[in-house]
Amino acid sequence: MSRTTFISRDDLQKRLAASGSAFALLDAACLPGLVDRLEGRGYEPLCLFQGAAAETLADAAPYLVRLEGDSDLLRHFLDDGDLHWAMWRKRPGILIETGMTAGALRKHLRRFLRVSIDGTAFFFRFWEPSAAASYFQALTSPARRSPWFFPRETGQIEAFLIPDLRRDGLLVEEIGEVSREDLPSPRPAFTLDAAELAAIRGARVEDDLIEMERLLVETFPAETGALAPEDLRRGLRRSVGRAREFGIRQKRNAFRLAAWDLHCAGPFERTDPTGELSRILEQPHPEADKMRRLTDRIGLLEAKG
Repeated sequence: MSRTTFISRDDLQKRLAASGSAFALLDAACLPGLVDRLEGRGYEPLCLFQGAAAETLADAAPYLVRLEGDSDLLRHFLDDGDLHWAMWRKRPGILIETGMTAGALRKHLRRFLRVSIDGTAFFFRFWEPSAAASYFQALTSPARRSPWFFPRETGQIEAFLIPDLRRDGLLVEEIGEVSREDLPSPRPAFTLDAAELAAIRGARVEDDLIEMERLLVETFPAETGALAPEDLRRGLRRSVGRAREFGIRQKRNAFRLAAWDLHCAGPFERTDPTGELSRILEQPHPEADKMRRLTDRIGLLEAKG
């Protein structure tokens, strides 16, 4: 039904040169000053949002930009260096292989922007690489997959190319064997089923873990350098899992708990001879209050030596 392959960054330019036409869907939330930089270099970015959202969310919006096989934008997209324009490590967005016009592609993709979950409307940020990769893998039927590749009007998308930082290449979600005949008729409003939603949420957790690991390594080089990478990852997962069990869900707070565990070579609360840290963790305090109590208690213990 589907066709998922993998290509290296080196092979991407050859592929796009052969396909003829492609777009980048870039995330301004990960690329500060994106629009000014693009326009300053002669590109014409097209915001996927419109109306008030395009103005108020301009710095966090997705922008379509046409690519050429040898364009400098493509080189910057694949660059993992330290230059200001290097995008690869910043999770810049996804690529879309299609012969459609920019306007037609924008109209098509806008139909997937909003989704209702438990009666509340959300933006589906399908241009985030981890969310896109997990979501497409969760599409289990031609009826769920085909609407992405076949606009209501005309034309088609040949492939979505999704950066995979851990494998240092791109997942290629191709049109495969789906066709217009697989489209449900009439087309229903776009939704996410339970499996797709679970996959997207799982991808966000993985993104958070990757970011926390990077921050731990940068902030505490001596402590993390003493651990094998796989041991650091296992310890981080345990810490974040423990944080959830104690009602600590915000990323910055889970990171702090993981840092405390790192410095204590295990659950940090065991270092308190009175058991007060454990009691604070187990109490049903609001998260902010719990973190304040934990921080105060740790500070007191450190002052006592």
